[in-house]
Amino acid sequence: MVISRSNYRNICSYTFFMVNLFILILSVINEGFCEIAYVIISVSSVLFCVIIICLERQGGFLNPMTFCIISVFFFILIRPVFFSQNITENLNEVITAGLEIDEIYVFYSLAVVNISLAFTVLLYSVQKGTVSKLVGQLPDLFFYNKQLSMILLWGGLFSAIFLIKSYKKFIILGQVSVFEADAYGLHDELFWFTLSKYCYILSLLFSKNKNFILYSLLIFITSIGYILVGLRGYTIAYGFLLLFFLDIRYRLKIKWLLLVAILVTTISSLILNYRIGIEVNSGLLGIIFNPLLQQGASFETVYGALKYNEKILSCISYYDYFFTNKDIGSCIDIARGVYFKEGGSFASSFYSELIYLGWIIGSVALLLFAFSLAFVQSCYEKIIKNSMNNKLAYTYRLIIFLALPNLIYFARSSLFDFITKV
Repeated sequence: MVISRSNYRNICSYTFFMVNLFILILSVINEGFCEIAYVIISVSSVLFCVIIICLERQGGFLNPMTFCIISVFFFILIRPVFFSQNITENLNEVITAGLEIDEIYVFYSLAVVNISLAFTVLLYSVQKGTVSKLVGQLPDLFFYNKQLSMILLWGGLFSAIFLIKSYKKFIILGQVSVFEADAYGLHDELFWFTLSKYCYILSLLFSKNKNFILYSLLIFITSIGYILVGLRGYTIAYGFLLLFFLDIRYRLKIKWLLLVAILVTTISSLILNYRIGIEVNSGLLGIIFNPLLQQGASFETVYGALKYNEKILSCISYYDYFFTNKDIGSCIDIARGVYFKEGGSFASSFYSELIYLGWIIGSVALLLFAFSLAFVQSCYEKIIKNSMNNKLAYTYRLIIFLALPNLIYFARSSLFDFITKV
């Protein structure tokens, strides 16, 4: 009997879910078990992520499911997993700010993220077949207008303005503290990027030559302005968008992907050193690996949301969350004793908001997220099939072009950000 790829995925997800749930229950009953349990679930996190990535590798490693796993691992899991063997001695490396750190809640936070991730993949598997049929019924969106496609030139102009202004802010950033960003208006010019991106999207919609590599490249070059003002996550997201379409076209080998990853982390380290004014990352290994651990800062918001849930609920109600502009990230920071007088913030994250909303609303959110993920993954699978016509392929490429950056960044963004984009 041959077991299908989807069945392997289901077995793996269910096993990962049950192992983490069982260990979490045991740890609640006997807190002395937590230190050993922490190592077990950390190892299970790595194994699960690797297995899912390998199971979903059909046309290549760069696909929506892989980006989902990468987002969770590098924005949330990497820091608690990396320090799992000596967690007691390295608590301050995992949770770097706030009130007294509770090792038990660090463990609980990791377990909750693991359980949520496993549940997401299970929901994805349940919906995948139906969603794939739905994607197959999408209409042809191919059309063009030569005059409107010339809005590309406006996009180029806005890109140039954004890059020039970002460079000027970059010079200022080397002279002041990163936590003074708001006082010096270092992030006041980001709307130029938004203008340029929408010009490129409109140009792509109306152009006759639907060159996704070209438009991904243009947006990525523009996004370099983000990394200049200290927002490297956005640049990385648009860099992956470019790599995705390059992989679709040229089937990039893993060695080139690793080379790009090392290059990105090295540049991130050098810019971080410049921003802080001291060598935060030094030595070859430090320059390459430390940025990965620094990206895992969003785990701190998960820890805060779980440990200080009642304080956060008293700071921001569900009404405020859904119908006002009140910032849940600030409430999480305040609840755990992190106060930024100006600039800076740990902000929020997908899993911290999931915990805040509770398992009923959270389960609905995970169901919607899994549907969105299955939708984008199905579009990818349609692309890699050679039997389709070029115009229909454009529809699927367009959907991924619009949604993928949000998927890459989803673990660090709002709970409903990727869902609403899809």
